[in-house]
Amino acid sequence: MSITRVELENYRCYKSFSQDFTNELNIIAAPNGTGKTSIVEAVSFALFGNKLTRGKANSWVRKGCKHGKVKLFIDNFIITRGDNEQHVTDSTKTIIARQHVGVDEWIMKKYGLNADLYSTSNYIAQKDIESFSGLQAAEKIKRIEKLLRIDVLDTIRAKAKENEKVLFPENKVFKSKLTNKTVSSSAIAESKKEIKKLNSKIEKFETEYEKAINTNAEYKSQLEKWEIKKELISKTKNIIYTDIDDSISDLLGMKEAVNVATKAKLELETMNSTIIATDKQKDIISFSEKVIENRKVYEDLLNVTETCPTCGQHIPDATDLIAKRDFANKEYKKYTDLVEQAKLSSRKYKLSNLLYECKYKDIDKVISDLEAKPFLDRLIELESIEKPRKTVDISVIKSKLNESKKKLNTLKIYITEAEKIKDLHDTYESLLKESSKKLSELSRFIEFISAYRKEFTKNIVPLIESNASNLFHFITDNKFSKFSIDENYNIDDYDILSGSESDVASLAIRMAIAQISRIGSFDTIILDEVAASFDENKESLLIELLEKTKKQIIYISHGNI
Repeated sequence: MSITRVELENYRCYKSFSQDFTNELNIIAAPNGTGKTSIVEAVSFALFGNKLTRGKANSWVRKGCKHGKVKLFIDNFIITRGDNEQHVTDSTKTIIARQHVGVDEWIMKKYGLNADLYSTSNYIAQKDIESFSGLQAAEKIKRIEKLLRIDVLDTIRAKAKENEKVLFPENKVFKSKLTNKTVSSSAIAESKKEIKKLNSKIEKFETEYEKAINTNAEYKSQLEKWEIKKELISKTKNIIYTDIDDSISDLLGMKEAVNVATKAKLELETMNSTIIATDKQKDIISFSEKVIENRKVYEDLLNVTETCPTCGQHIPDATDLIAKRDFANKEYKKYTDLVEQAKLSSRKYKLSNLLYECKYKDIDKVISDLEAKPFLDRLIELESIEKPRKTVDISVIKSKLNESKKKLNTLKIYITEAEKIKDLHDTYESLLKESSKKLSELSRFIEFISAYRKEFTKNIVPLIESNASNLFHFITDNKFSKFSIDENYNIDDYDILSGSESDVASLAIRMAIAQISRIGSFDTIILDEVAASFDENKESLLIELLEKTKKQIIYISHGNI
C-alpha cells in the first residue's frame, strides 16, 4: 500500500488542502491546533469512513459548509469519500466501487484490511496508544491472526473438514454398491458366442425368405387382381340397365320431375272434381280489388244509424246510407268467394302442368346402374383373371426368422445389462479406492494444517516479542532489563509501569505487529496460493507451499528485522 497524495475539501479546519507523500518517512510538524491530526485522520476517513474519525458522523464537515470530501491517491487508485460522494476509480477514471459499503468491501478485498485491523497495525489515533493493550485476549489474537493471514489456515482446514464430511458418506455409498451381485466375464463371452451363431442362422433365413418373396411376387400380383375381380363381381351382379344414353345429370333431373309430379298428383286427388283447371290469375287480381273496395265502403258506413245516439233526432239520408252499406257488405262477400274459387282453379291448373311421365319406370335403379357402369367396364378388363394357386408358404420361414431375431434381441439386451452391471461394479470399485485414498490424504492434511498452525503461532509470538523488546529498550534507553509478552500478546508487568512507560510499551508492541504484517516475503500471496491449491485439490502443491511458508517463518524468527 503506497499513499502518494491526499486532497481535502471542507474537512475540519481545511477549506481546501492537498499534500503529496514520498516513499520514505513522511513527518508532519506544526504548532498545536493547526490541523496535523486532521490530515492523518483524513487518510483514515478516506479508507474507512466515520469508523475512525472523532465526533459524530459527518461532524468533520467544515463549519458553515454543506458538504465535504477527501480524495486519497493510493497505488494506481483514487478513493473519494464524502458525505454525499463515495467511490473508487482506477487509472482510467473508471469507477470500480460505489457507496460506503462498496468502498469498504473493495479495500478489504484489495488490501485485506478493515477498520479494526488498520487501527491495530497502521494507524494510532490521538490519545489512543493503549487501546490495543486494553483489548480482551481473544480479540487481540483474532486481530493479529487476521493481519498475518493466519485465519486463512483456519479456512483451509475448515474446507478440508467439509470435504472430509462429504467423502465419508460417499465412501460408505461406494462400499454398499459393491455388495450387489456382478456378472462374470466368462458368462458375457458365452453369450457373445451364441450371438454369432444366431447371426449366422438369421442370415440363412433371410436369404430363404428373400427367395420365397421373389418366387411369390407373381402370386401376390395375381391374388390382388383376383380380389379386385371378386369385389367387382359383387358390385355388378345386380345391374339391369346396361344401355343408357342419358347422363347422370339428366337422370337426376328426371328423378326430381317424378318426385314433383307425384306430390302434385296426390294434391289433385284431394281437390273437388267440379273445379275447372284454369289460369285465373288476372281474375284473382280484379276480384281482390273489388273485395278491398267494398270492404272500405262497408267499414266507413258501419256506425250509421237512423237516429242520432246523442239527441235522438232523425238523421237525413240515413236510410239510403244503410242500404248502401248493406249492398257493399253483400258485394264484399260475393267477391271474396270469387277470389277463393279463382285461386282453386289456378292451383289446379298449376298442379296439372306439373304432371310428368318418365320414360324409365324405376329411375332410382337406372341411376344406380349408371353409377356402377365403370365397375362393369373394369370387370370386363379382368375377365381372364383366375384364382391363383399358392406355391410356397413363406409364413414358416418368416416365423423361424422372427423367432431367431427375438432370441438375438434378448441376448443383446442381456449382454448390455450385464456389461452395465459389470462396468458399474468396476467403477464403484475404482471410486472406492480413490475415495479411500482421498480420505486418507485429507486426514493427514488436516493433521498437518493443525500442526503447521501451531508451529506458525509459536514462532510469531517470540518474533513480535523480540521486535517489540528492541523498540522498547531503544526508546527507554535500556531502562528496563526485561521486556516480555505471553501467548495472548499481553505485556508482562504492564501494571507496574508508569503512564509514559506503559504508552511506550503499547507503542512498541503495536509497531512490532505492524512490522511483521509488512514483511514482503511473508504477505498474503503465499497463503492465497495455498487456498487456491486446496480448491483445486492439488495436495502435493499445497504441502509444498505450506512447507515454503513454514521455512520463511523460521527464517524470520531467527533473522533481524
